[in-house]
Amino acid sequence: MIQNFSIESYIREYHRQRTESDAMNLNAVIAGNDIGINDYLAFLNPPGDFNDIQKYIAEHPALELREIISVHEPVECKNLINTGVIDNVEWRFIDEFDFHFLNFNFDIRHKKHLNLRSVAINARFNEPYPPNLRPRVIAMFPDHDLFDKSAKVAGKVVVSGGQGIKFYGENEFDQKKHAADADFVYDYNAKWRGLFSSQTGSGFFYKFFTEGSEALTQNFRAMAILLRPRAVKKILMKVSFVINEFPVEYDYVTDIPIEESKI
Repeated sequence: MIQNFSIESYIREYHRQRTESDAMNLNAVIAGNDIGINDYLAFLNPPGDFNDIQKYIAEHPALELREIISVHEPVECKNLINTGVIDNVEWRFIDEFDFHFLNFNFDIRHKKHLNLRSVAINARFNEPYPPNLRPRVIAMFPDHDLFDKSAKVAGKVVVSGGQGIKFYGENEFDQKKHAADADFVYDYNAKWRGLFSSQTGSGFFYKFFTEGSEALTQNFRAMAILLRPRAVKKILMKVSFVINEFPVEYDYVTDIPIEESKI
């Protein structure tokens, strides 16, 4: 673990993780059909007889995750102090910490044989560093309560530094009442069969359960407010993806652009 933050150590770690992830993602392949554990073991051990290979490929259509997963770049990360709307919580910690809003968007592309049932993401920030040199996740959206009825959700997401992230349905949102002291307001529309979410200190975890359609490319969004120690000038974000609970990970590594607050 890197004990002290420096730009040099950060650059080395960034390139190391990118290189390792790129190499791992070359072999990140899942089966397109629904399989159990016995089928998975067979998927890992294709036949040795050349005459059986064509039949095997037809029965186990393989999908490369790098062709399915598409992260919107650059990853959006905005400074919440520079909006000029500073609440009591932000004033309390402003000398030691900066506040950032992360808006992470990605698509799962339509692909023949892919019947998308679930997507899990595990995001970590500055993982090689000790906790005091990692951004802290102090708020995130969406949460599982929003989709407890498996219905379509539509409304406004209101982001406000130390006050967190709040959602208001289309019929309850009032611009003057709910957004007067907000940093940002976003439209939000989604329909998931279910959702599991968890804050992990210096990261977050989401699992989206979909309707199982293979017809369309589907968009996913995860939002978070990050509390960044001012001594930390860079944020290394690593996200691991798992599709349909197939035990193969795809890693995405990026350098999040940091905008320092003007105080």
